[in-house]
Amino acid sequence: MSILANISGNATVQDSTTNFGPNAALALVSAGLSAYSYLNNEVISTSPNSITFPFGVSKLQFVYIQNTGPTSLTCSWTPQGGASNPVITLTSSGKPGVFGGAIMFLEPDLTLGISALSLQAITSATTCNIVIAG
Repeated sequence: MSILANISGNATVQDSTTNFGPNAALALVSAGLSAYSYLNNEVISTSPNSITFPFGVSKLQFVYIQNTGPTSLTCSWTPQGGASNPVITLTSSGKPGVFGGAIMFLEPDLTLGISALSLQAITSATTCNIVIAG
């Protein structure tokens, strides 16, 4: 089995005064992956939560994380051959039913990627959606 991870669509920014802004077509693909996982409303505690990779995967070429809960969460990862670093804090929207911050990562080089991934809620437990593939 071969998995294809794909980011497609448009990234658009528009100035409300001039009605002008860039519209970049997204066509990012990482092919030849072996497995993926999708976690919906995954509960993230205030302790570091190590994200388990799909069976047989040692590094991730595709990561999508979106905060769906009431508090912010920190995303940390280890690049292949590197050291663990906090990458970003994904904030909550502060509004029930409205998702918060998100991050996407795609690495087409199968020799590179993320070798460890952890998430940690800042003040109290929160939830998020996660899609990973490698």
